[in-house]
Amino acid sequence: MPASSDVAGDQAAGNAFARFEQARRTHAKCAARALVIREELDRMKCRKVKLLMMSKMNAGQRKAWLEDLTVKTDIPFSKAWNRKFADQMQDALPFEVRSMIYDNLLDDNMWDQYHHALQAMMAPHYLYADYMGIGTAEEIVEKLYRSDWFKEQTLHDIALNLHKLIHEDPFGTGFDPAAYITGLDRDELKSSFYHLLAVAGNEDFFDLEITFMQRNVRIDVLEEALETFNNVYQAFARTGVEMRIRWEYLSPTYGLHNHSRNLESFFCEPRQSWKRKMFNFLKEMIPCMESRHVHFLKEPSPTLSDRDFVHRMWDNDEKFHRNRL
Repeated sequence: MPASSDVAGDQAAGNAFARFEQARRTHAKCAARALVIREELDRMKCRKVKLLMMSKMNAGQRKAWLEDLTVKTDIPFSKAWNRKFADQMQDALPFEVRSMIYDNLLDDNMWDQYHHALQAMMAPHYLYADYMGIGTAEEIVEKLYRSDWFKEQTLHDIALNLHKLIHEDPFGTGFDPAAYITGLDRDELKSSFYHLLAVAGNEDFFDLEITFMQRNVRIDVLEEALETFNNVYQAFARTGVEMRIRWEYLSPTYGLHNHSRNLESFFCEPRQSWKRKMFNFLKEMIPCMESRHVHFLKEPSPTLSDRDFVHRMWDNDEKFHRNRL
């Protein structure tokens, strides 16, 4: 009996040892496979890094190639083709017909297509002398500066992107915009009020609120603007419509300033009395203004035309270093 028990114990021990050896070999195989897998993953990671680097190098080379192609091939071809076309147009068409073509190029649909073009100075190519030649480009640019769009932007727009259009030659045509800027007088400003006169007698129109905003603060400029508005004011006054006419300072940093002043007294007080009160009000506001916008301390200027509204934005000595509108 004891002998039989010893034999059974030896068999169990042998079986356990065999299973241990099998487990040890299986563990070794699994560890080896894990090592192979890990090494393969490491190789794949290295390969991925190399491929990404190759992709970046290829993209960089392609970008450089495209830039080189654009600069050395596409742009020169476009300039040559457009210049030849412009020269043929100059030779074959009278100015009146060319002017009709320019009107089509500068219509509202064109500005819709280039909505933010002038802000980024990426305007259509046909405004540039490099593409159209000096003669044709200058004719188109002159059309641009004569357009109602440009007059409206110059008189009323507050965007800083107008600086290049007004003070520089952004299209390289040698065109001087000064004559068109200084020629925007009170008649142009008055025309923008005409649509208000159409509703002055409307019984359903109960009140009118107008804000005159200034950045470069000149009392003479404000006075002239209010003079152009006088017909509208009187028309609404006769109908009994409630009116709120006010002035506000426009800061390029903070927008409309929180200081404002009612302007109704302009239309009923003696002019000198109104100007004196406005001057005293503006003096108190000087700490709230940028110093480069304070121009009312040296008014009036005897060198300025009585009719030129926009020209009063600057004196003669400011001609070549005036601030943005």
